[in-house]
Amino acid sequence: MQIGGANYLLPIDIGAEDASAVRDEAIPLQRILDDLAEARARFTLAIVDACRDNPFAGTGTGRMIAARGLAPTSAASGQMIMFSAGSGQQALDRVGPSDASPNGLFTRVLLRYMMQKNVPVDRILRQVRAEVVEIANSVGHEQVPALYDQAIGEFYFAR
Repeated sequence: MQIGGANYLLPIDIGAEDASAVRDEAIPLQRILDDLAEARARFTLAIVDACRDNPFAGTGTGRMIAARGLAPTSAASGQMIMFSAGSGQQALDRVGPSDASPNGLFTRVLLRYMMQKNVPVDRILRQVRAEVVEIANSVGHEQVPALYDQAIGEFYFAR
């Protein structure tokens, strides 16, 4: 969820009813990214499939929360961050009424591409983005996964 331009990761059982309670119970995404940067990991890949409508938008103190999607972020050196949808976009869970997949569009495409051997992660993520855009467009939805890439070198899901 986006609050005041910052992204928060919410636990599945969050009981918050407004923005201030979300800040107390959620974890700022930037804190996780900063902790990873401090650890000086050679490569960090954060995949965030959480771009959903905001339940607090337009109500009470929730007005400072974006109605849809996550805010853009920046990656530190050695980090690659992929969001399932671009800033202000909603990620599709289903591509039609008969869609029986247990995963949303982004995750199901990503899982398939991750099995490719000897293909660098950045190329895989660009392939995932292209296919997600194509499928989303085919059902009249705009979803362009956002990639923030400051990785140095080549990294692989499978070799």
